[in-house]
Amino acid sequence: MADETIRVEYYQALIPLEELLEGVERPGDFFVNGVVEIPMPKLEVEGVGVLSFPVPPAQIATLIQQATRAPYGRGEQTILDESVRKVWQLTPNQVRVGGRSWATSFDGILTQVVAGLGCEGMAVSAELYKLLVYDVGAFFLAHRDTEKADGMFATLIIALPSAHRGGELVIRHAGHAVTLEQSGAEISEVTFTAFYADCEHEVLPITEGNRVCLVYNLLQQRSAKGNGKSLHAPDYAMQIAAEEIDSDHRARDRRRYHSHAEDEAEYSSSNAFEVVEVSDSHHYVNQWRDLRDQPVEFGEIPLEPAELLPAGALDDEEPDEQRLLEASGNEGASFERSYHRAALVMWRRERYAEVLLQAGVAAALPYFRERIQACEAQNAPPMVRAATVALARQLVTAWRDAAEYAGYRRPARPDRRDGMLSLLNQLGDAALLEEFIAEVVTHDYDGSENAALVAGARLLGTKIGPLYAQLIRLHLRYWHKHCADLLHALIFKSEVAADQAGQAALREIAEALVSKLDEIGVKQASTERADWRVRENPLAVDVALVAKLLEVLGELNAPGLRAAAVEKFAARPGVFDPITVLVPALALIGQRDDAVARLWKHSAEFILLRSERPPTAPRDWRQDAKMSCACVDCRELQVFTLDPVEQTHRFRVRLDRRQHLHQMIERHALDMTHVTERKGSPQTLVCTKDRRSYHRRCDQYRKDIETIPSRIARNWARRR
Repeated sequence: MADETIRVEYYQALIPLEELLEGVERPGDFFVNGVVEIPMPKLEVEGVGVLSFPVPPAQIATLIQQATRAPYGRGEQTILDESVRKVWQLTPNQVRVGGRSWATSFDGILTQVVAGLGCEGMAVSAELYKLLVYDVGAFFLAHRDTEKADGMFATLIIALPSAHRGGELVIRHAGHAVTLEQSGAEISEVTFTAFYADCEHEVLPITEGNRVCLVYNLLQQRSAKGNGKSLHAPDYAMQIAAEEIDSDHRARDRRRYHSHAEDEAEYSSSNAFEVVEVSDSHHYVNQWRDLRDQPVEFGEIPLEPAELLPAGALDDEEPDEQRLLEASGNEGASFERSYHRAALVMWRRERYAEVLLQAGVAAALPYFRERIQACEAQNAPPMVRAATVALARQLVTAWRDAAEYAGYRRPARPDRRDGMLSLLNQLGDAALLEEFIAEVVTHDYDGSENAALVAGARLLGTKIGPLYAQLIRLHLRYWHKHCADLLHALIFKSEVAADQAGQAALREIAEALVSKLDEIGVKQASTERADWRVRENPLAVDVALVAKLLEVLGELNAPGLRAAAVEKFAARPGVFDPITVLVPALALIGQRDDAVARLWKHSAEFILLRSERPPTAPRDWRQDAKMSCACVDCRELQVFTLDPVEQTHRFRVRLDRRQHLHQMIERHALDMTHVTERKGSPQTLVCTKDRRSYHRRCDQYRKDIETIPSRIARNWARRR
């Protein structure tokens, strides 16, 4: 019998569906998100060791000590601005990810990601970009990722087990938006999220705990000829619109796609706005070269129209470069044109510093350095030093005036204070060095000046007593770690303590530090002005602060100050936590006295008392919290919060009202989740109560019972 095939007539009713599917460029969405249960990787960080999961607060503090602040990209620039991005980063060479099962687990995650993004069948690889640590207050405003490696088309984030609140990841594309929560304390689960690089996304502020995540660049392996099609987030808006227009010719079946766009349209319809276009230009000279064609760090010096010869030389010139810079943070979008021309720049020698100061006082530092080197040359006439001292005084005055003029505006405040300190120390003028510290550094201190302050102690002598004491009194509240580091370095890395006068000056500084310990961890009053430079959580106290201070006071032979410090530590366990701070710090103290013994006893008694009985389980779903807002939505939230029976409540309100409810739930640290149900218009915020506070207390109780008492007993026995 000849080959025969069974022929079935194609089901004609499916032809419209086939045509529709053929019109889709590829499956997948602009993002993919999921949770997987896997054996945890062995994650080793340089200077920290192997991380535990969930990552404990002590390791978070150590991670931050090894990290740097993460910048962000704008156009071709890399900018460090904590009003846009506030997060700690560690580079790939500081991180090693491994473990017996990690390769298999990661391949499984990558497979899900590739399928979810619609890239199946394509050659996709992942490259570790950074390890990020978000502590309380950390965030990243809305932005789009730049291509960080050849072929990069998407970003993959793996959130490691580390309990936190806030820090939701918001991803937007083509009028659609999703809000993803990545908090997790389960030791065997990780959350992964991937999205295309052309998607706008942001990380909302962390309100409690810490978010730790690995960030990977997803790379498209293109052909050797380089003609592979670039991958972008899919946009089905045109296909959806075409389908709706064509729906009358089909079985009147309609497909709808609901997103935040509906709520945004609803919200914006009643809030009119005006679009304003602003044109501005800025002429300046930069990329300086000297007569030997060597680069010079003069910065951007403004160029006035009357200073350009021949007049109008730049009129009607074609730009060398133009680009659109999208909105970031509170800034609007801008269209930038750049003109690059070579010029010969001349100015009067006696106005040298005045010209450079137009670009900011830091721009004059290279010239100041040259003048100091001229002073140090053999047979330099006295007039050279006199001119250099006059220049130094001019710079100190300009620096002070710039800081006073700036107020709270960070851009106007000059950086590189450590560089100026070093040059003044090299010049050897103690009066100018003292003036600069008193008038500039004392007001703008952030710890970056510590090494230069220690080096300048030799020139200043006993003047460091009142000078550095005042600096510490003003800044210990927020910069307690750096203040303790400064005092520690003055004792162990300088020659100040070599005589009795120097020791007296150091005791004066130590007294100032101990006197202000009460201010650490105190929340800012509503009438107080915030310190715009704070880069760390002002309520966080690390082990090094306690250990270094007790070590310093022992080295100074100041038992009275040591006892006073111990009393302040013991009086505030909410700030100087006996488990996470005091016990680890005491283990580092080698010099034992009555004050240290009292601190050991306080820590032991505190922990034993707290672990005397397990936490009491809640009897119902009532949460005792009083809303600080009396709007209609918050009144409804208040009723739900106090209800002992109702566990889930639904708020069908528009976008701005849902966002307000989000903020109130986070502000009052309510034990509930809040997820938007994307159906209908307006959409519905579903709030569900949970037991997270009770579970945290249980976890703390278990840790107290299992680990802390035995550690105290071992250290106590060793000290006895």
